[in-house]
Amino acid sequence: MVRINPQGDTVIAGKSAPGAKIRILDGGKEIGDVTADKRGEWVFVPKKPLPAGNRELTLDSILPDGTKETSESVVVLAVPARGKDLGGGESDQSNQTLAMRVRRDGGGATTLMQVPGRSDGTLPIAIDSIDYDDQ
Repeated sequence: MVRINPQGDTVIAGKSAPGAKIRILDGGKEIGDVTADKRGEWVFVPKKPLPAGNRELTLDSILPDGTKETSESVVVLAVPARGKDLGGGESDQSNQTLAMRVRRDGGGATTLMQVPGRSDGTLPIAIDSIDYDDQ
């Protein structure tokens, strides 16, 4: 789960093996780590807001037995500058961030996690994403 407010304040949460150390990476650079509780749940709030721009968040984990794992998915983010929409135009809507989960290997469906403009309820119908392959 990833949620980002218009100021870039972010909450990232998930499930892992109980006691695993989770490293959160932004473009391959570690932005923090957290340890999963006894149910395997964890929550991470970065100390600094995420800056505007496009980025990829990934996860690595070290299980209690020392085994290292890498997340199957990448969270792709588009965080607009404050007061702007994703295209760079002026916006008075507060929810303009796009977050979606995609598989590292390029297979499978895209999962939208946060969609611009959805907080005001003015979109009666929308196409969230279209996934396709060579066939």
